[in-house]
Amino acid sequence: MKQHNKLVTFVSLLAATGILFGTECANAQQEPEIIITKSGNVTNYRIKGSLESSQSIKCIPFKMVSKKHTPPDIYTGVTACMNKGKYDQAAKLMLMARLYGVYDAKRVADKTAGQGIRVLDIRTLSSQPNEKRVLLSNAVKRLAGDKKLFGRFCIALKKKGHPDYHPRYMILHGIKAFNGSIQDDGLVTGFESRKEWGNVMARSCKTKG
Repeated sequence: MKQHNKLVTFVSLLAATGILFGTECANAQQEPEIIITKSGNVTNYRIKGSLESSQSIKCIPFKMVSKKHTPPDIYTGVTACMNKGKYDQAAKLMLMARLYGVYDAKRVADKTAGQGIRVLDIRTLSSQPNEKRVLLSNAVKRLAGDKKLFGRFCIALKKKGHPDYHPRYMILHGIKAFNGSIQDDGLVTGFESRKEWGNVMARSCKTKG
């Protein structure tokens, strides 16, 4: 028991410092496939599949993104749009990815995995020079600050419906994935998808219903 507690404490400490975790498996019996990388004096540990895109997208209009695309998929579109200088388009994709991430964080059982959407955000932005990050930030502010434009965005996103994929990318980011203690499908039992998506939209987009 003492050894187990030490492992949990160690993993928690690493998670707090921003090191990524996850696991290839979806049950407690399989051994996680740990990937170790080094950046200078920092050693990073993560599990294969953590925060990974399974169907990356190009710089496509927000309306063309499917609710089957995960945040990692959508963030590839954000990067593509930034590289093309299409910041207004990138802003819509980023907000969509963030809201999908908020929803996913609510439905995964391991709440330590919820930080994954923030890591994706930081990872995407840190890959770009400061001037591009500023341009994207300004585009996001324009979108959020324009009542009509933001309203149309929210209505369109709500009509897409709640995300329709298993949030494996996020589950594999949590501490339970790292120590091999994921139960069943890794989701909250009895999670009400439609209701919770409505709650996310109501709080984030100020829409009703």
